[in-house]
Amino acid sequence: MSEAEAHERLGYDFTHAIVVGVAFCDRCRSEAVEAEDFSGAAAYETAGRIARLIRWIDSHDTRAPTVFNGDGTLTVTSTVVFAGGLTSIEREVIPATLRAARALLGY
Repeated sequence: MSEAEAHERLGYDFTHAIVVGVAFCDRCRSEAVEAEDFSGAAAYETAGRIARLIRWIDSHDTRAPTVFNGDGTLTVTSTVVFAGGLTSIEREVIPATLRAARALLGY
């Protein structure tokens, strides 16, 4: 399920699930499957995918936790080191995709 469809299906609960984290998304997905609410299960699976992406980005020692903006983007904070030892803290807004995260992190 696309992020837009999941957000439409769950409303505020979509963003809430991402913020709470992977375990919450997995539990809600399991409960939806048990209730035979397969569109709800797919929506929580999508939320879980984004929560896992955020956890993966944050495992790279970012300056601040990654923020889900609620519009399909993430705000990632990182430290940039320039020649000569100068540093700068930068915030990047990227699509909530693994491809964008890998590009930002240099993979």
